[in-house]
Amino acid sequence: MYFYIQGTKTTPYAYMNNGHMRIVGKAVPVEEQPFFGHISKQLNRYIQKPANKTSVDISLSHVNASSKKAMVEFLKQLETINNLGFEVEVNWWYETEDDDVRELGEIFKSMFNIQIKLLTKATN
Repeated sequence: MYFYIQGTKTTPYAYMNNGHMRIVGKAVPVEEQPFFGHISKQLNRYIQKPANKTSVDISLSHVNASSKKAMVEFLKQLETINNLGFEVEVNWWYETEDDDVRELGEIFKSMFNIQIKLLTKATN
């Protein structure tokens, strides 16, 4: 399965190809439904026939409340894949100085029965 969503000033870009997904950028949409709604729809299709291993790289900045809520729903979908017996791995990337995004990753890690790795990225 393949899909791509172009990023904007307020939404990250997202793509999925052969069990690997990336979500990268700012997540501060005024309305989360168009962006996260599209991801949810695509992931629901993917759940019907997932790859043996699903790997997701998430690198967000400036995550607003509606995006946090949408991420909870997204991670629930990944947990569904895991509960079906398929391997799911999430790499949660954050800037070394970004305590808010790091803490959000820690919260999500404690909430879900999927492998979530917290990883720092170099700042320029």
